[in-house]
Amino acid sequence: MSLKEIQIVTFDNPYPPNFGGVIDVFYKIEALALEGVKIYLHYYYKDRKDIGPLKELCEEVHAYKRNTSLFNFFHWLPFRVKSRDNKHLCLNLKKINKPVLFEGLHSTSVLVNNTFKFPVYVRTHNVEHQYIFGLAKSENNWVKKISYYFEALKLRRYQSILKEAEKIITLSKYDYSFFSKRFDSHVSFIPVFHGNNEINENNSLINDDAEKYALYHGDLTSPSNVQSVMFLIDIFKNLNHKLIIASSTKPKKIEKLISNNSNCIFKELQSNKKLDELIENAHVNVLYSNQKSGTKLKVFNALYKGKHVVVNNNIVDDKSILDLCFVVNTREEYINIVNDVFNLDYEISTNRLETLDLYSSKKNAKQFITLFN
Repeated sequence: MSLKEIQIVTFDNPYPPNFGGVIDVFYKIEALALEGVKIYLHYYYKDRKDIGPLKELCEEVHAYKRNTSLFNFFHWLPFRVKSRDNKHLCLNLKKINKPVLFEGLHSTSVLVNNTFKFPVYVRTHNVEHQYIFGLAKSENNWVKKISYYFEALKLRRYQSILKEAEKIITLSKYDYSFFSKRFDSHVSFIPVFHGNNEINENNSLINDDAEKYALYHGDLTSPSNVQSVMFLIDIFKNLNHKLIIASSTKPKKIEKLISNNSNCIFKELQSNKKLDELIENAHVNVLYSNQKSGTKLKVFNALYKGKHVVVNNNIVDDKSILDLCFVVNTREEYINIVNDVFNLDYEISTNRLETLDLYSSKKNAKQFITLFN
């Protein structure tokens, strides 16, 4: 018996796929639809209303407005779970009566007081309480910092809800190890869906006379990403190389730091096409994270579309992916490696081609279908 139909409940509107977890969700929907799976999508939203191609990719699309009332901060459930508590979701799930995949721990509030006759699966996007503890450490605003700490404590207690799932499907090997110790045989690992199926093999042919630059791209509404950019600006102020920071938002803190460093430039991102151009033309994509939390999707974009990639161990926990990058973990190592990389030519390796071929969204979709059989 093969997977023919599935309901997907996701924590946010997965379109456009322009940040973190929604990238995995959108390209999973796209890949499964291309394999002939009928998808019934349920998504929560706050202000993202445009569903774009989702209407064509899915049999049905149901939207549920989040309740972000301040009163929900004082509930025993984590705020990100309670704000997604909606009785209409439960009714629609039972009406459609197909296996359901919950995207992210925070989309599972319906499991608290309900049982279903069809199989229930959960795709974890992080060890959520560890991720939120990390945000608390990066946050400078004391009110936000305290709220993050309380949220993390609630999430740590709430994660026991995962025992209600027939399968927990992680997107990183660290998460697989963490949940396997707590939920035994109910845990599987399927790599992240990133939307890349073809590797840019022509990057080595880009004109060497073009001005070389390093690129960092990320969502700068995230405190942890802001910390990453601050680290990189501090690195590049000691170098004679150009750093481009690309994001759809520019925090004042970053703007001030850039103004004091002439070799650092901010580029506002208004489309994925512009980001792809920046990644492809960068001599090196530089990534850094001060917290270990799953897999950073940007590393796959950099490896599929870009040339040299420099990371630290917190970016990804998959050795086969790390082996395709220059891996550094101290400030001094970062400075030395970036200097060295700017003096290296680039030619795509057979190992990079063969390894990345194993991580295509098409192959991930086939793994998902096999898992649900």
